[in-house]
Amino acid sequence: MQEYQDLTLILKHPNPSAMVRWPPPPPSWVKMNVDANYSISNQKATSSIIIQDKTGQIMGSCFRIHNLFSSVFMVEVVAVLHGL
Repeated sequence: MQEYQDLTLILKHPNPSAMVRWPPPPPSWVKMNVDANYSISNQKATSSIIIQDKTGQIMGSCFRIHNLFSSVFMVEVVAVLHGL
């Protein structure tokens, strides 16, 4: 717990709200955001995708559980391909 608190103080961004900016895509484009994680204890990976237009309207989304991969990088690659 102490290590977590120490790192939180060291890594704390001076203005957290500045980090939560979503730059919209250009007109007639969409933006796809992808995230992936891997649980060592469960031996499973998950990915999520969200696709939005310039106004922030959600055009599509997906959440998947992957049993074949043990690399977050590979799960993100598959998620990007799935989103496309």
